[in-house]
Amino acid sequence: MDEVKLSPRLQAVAAFIPRGAVVADIGTDHALLPLYLVQEGIARRVIATEAYSGPWQRAVENIAKAGLSEKIELRQGDGLAPLAPGEAEVAVLAGMGGATIRDILAAWPQVAASFVRLVLQPMTAAGKLRCWLVRTGWRIAAEDLVPEGRRLYQVVVAERGEEEETDLLAVAVGPRLLAARHPLLTRYLRELLRREEEVIRGMLKAREKRPEIGEELKLREERRRWLEEKLAKLAEEEKENEG
Repeated sequence: MDEVKLSPRLQAVAAFIPRGAVVADIGTDHALLPLYLVQEGIARRVIATEAYSGPWQRAVENIAKAGLSEKIELRQGDGLAPLAPGEAEVAVLAGMGGATIRDILAAWPQVAASFVRLVLQPMTAAGKLRCWLVRTGWRIAAEDLVPEGRRLYQVVVAERGEEEETDLLAVAVGPRLLAARHPLLTRYLRELLRREEEVIRGMLKAREKRPEIGEELKLREERRRWLEEKLAKLAEEEKENEG
């Protein structure tokens, strides 16, 4: 098999894998990430899991074609079920919804707690995933924003410990992204604000028929104001830097 080329999204995930680690790639699909990690000498060994038969078969073929069966062990099964606690130091859960990632980690707590680092790439609900991580004994160690096509993807790295950021809105948005003033932060916050405004417009229309959404609407408006303030502050900082 030729040298594996990763998408920008998976390349960003790979950048957070410590060299020499034993990695568990959960939901490996065609095993492209494990192949890359081994070919590049990043991972010492990879345990790749896949629940679905089609992708699992493709992964079997790709690993065999590359001649890397000794360093990449493929296991079929759901979530963390194919793993025992302590088998891997780093877990990757990429290309799935944030709620799915949360549910997988919560369903196998002993296995999840044995990881030193989680490298997560949620396709949706990244904010809820961050908040859940912080509530369950993880801290947000690093984050990245990755443009690919028309989308902006998030990568969240979590390690055991207490999160230093106490503002829950900042935790949901991305505490390390905010602290580091990520180069794509303005674009990211604008996208979050646009989505929030769309939800608020829909809730305002539905409020007469569903008065119970009043409390949620207040929270949404608070989040909108928070995002507007952050964007205004970033704009001021940019002007100061230009001056």
